[in-house]
Amino acid sequence: MDLKKITTLIFGVALTLSISGVTYAENIEKDSQAYTNEKYNLEEKFRDEFGFEKSTNQLLSIQNESSVQKYGVSLSESEESEMDRRVEIEQKFIPDLEKAIQDSSMSENYAGMYIQQAPEYKIIVRYTGGSNKNITSSNQEEQAFVETVEQFTTNVSNNAASLILPNEIVYEKVDYSEKQLMGFVENIVSKLDLLKEQNVNVTKIYSDYPNQKVVVSLGNELGPEKQEIVQTMFNKYPLEFNDDPGLIEQTARNTYTGTIMGGHEINSSGKCTAGVPAKSRSNGTLFLVTAGHCGSQGTNFSQGGYLLGPLSNIYMGSYADSGAIRLSGGNHTPSNVIYNTSGINPGNPTRLTGVQALSSSKIGETVIKSGATTDTTTGTLQRKDVYFTTAGRYLFETSTVSQPGDSGAPVFAGSGFKGIVHGRILSNDSMLYTHAERILNGLNLDLYVL
Repeated sequence: MDLKKITTLIFGVALTLSISGVTYAENIEKDSQAYTNEKYNLEEKFRDEFGFEKSTNQLLSIQNESSVQKYGVSLSESEESEMDRRVEIEQKFIPDLEKAIQDSSMSENYAGMYIQQAPEYKIIVRYTGGSNKNITSSNQEEQAFVETVEQFTTNVSNNAASLILPNEIVYEKVDYSEKQLMGFVENIVSKLDLLKEQNVNVTKIYSDYPNQKVVVSLGNELGPEKQEIVQTMFNKYPLEFNDDPGLIEQTARNTYTGTIMGGHEINSSGKCTAGVPAKSRSNGTLFLVTAGHCGSQGTNFSQGGYLLGPLSNIYMGSYADSGAIRLSGGNHTPSNVIYNTSGINPGNPTRLTGVQALSSSKIGETVIKSGATTDTTTGTLQRKDVYFTTAGRYLFETSTVSQPGDSGAPVFAGSGFKGIVHGRILSNDSMLYTHAERILNGLNLDLYVL
């Protein structure tokens, strides 16, 4: 039996209906098969991305087949434990590790870090030659980093440090730090008008930190002449070009329970997703955070047919797409629980208790979203602050999916709030989001925690 048949057995929906009319029955069968195929694709994608076995024997041996799927896919108990381990490392260990390096004598050489999920989980710590006069060779540089990190992992009281396996931290010398590459991106963005004067229309720009490149997308105008113009203008930058058109689309759990939580479907003239409850830093007023493009100032939103309140605060800009609904309808009690199942009962859901610092976000880290259209899906952070010309905005790009209606959904991992869904890239459905720290600071709100 092949993998697809096995997956169909695991995720297929048996529908037996006694309804007159052949057309209706055929549509149900087609819809069921389409759902099964989509679920199969997400399963396979997840296992590829996180380095989990995807043989038929592994799928047959899965024990954890409950309706509550923590990461949006079926995992064995050991696989779910491994995902939990990675998320805890990313949430609790890596920020402290980075701070220890930045506070050490190696801070001048530190070039950032990123996370490799497959084929094996690795934390890649990078350094440059820097200007540290006490270091005279590459071997000394690496040894100094190893000593700094080992000293930290030995002395730290953080329980997450004990989760690190041997050889899971890897050291690499690179030419550019993450900060330098992002500076190159911002400089190109500032010169877009000059490029337009030379008939070069850039659609997207981002830092490919793992590969030490700045990627400039030229859409259907990709060709040697246009590339040469850009390369000449920025001749000291490590540029790479592609034909990504840079087109994006701003993108249901609609049962009324008396509680409003992240992942619920919310409605005005259209459908969006509830992000997280928050409270005003100035007077404690309760709000529900969502995407700013979901409505205009004063637009009333409802959930499950009951009024939530008006979209009273909107914070949009070069780095943000966010809005806050004032919870004044009297019909919903806010909860910091995330609705992360595809049914009415949220089961044993995630509860958000903290906000990821912007500086702690790492390429390759785990990202989860709970959206009204595509439910709970898991992927990794692919790129930070990707500039989309069509949106005029920097956004975080991920490997997980979103569809229209997911806009406003919470992005998280473990108990940490990471952001709010902005939309998707039209060519591959990749989810885009605004980072949580920028949202809450821009709206002058704090995460609401029970």
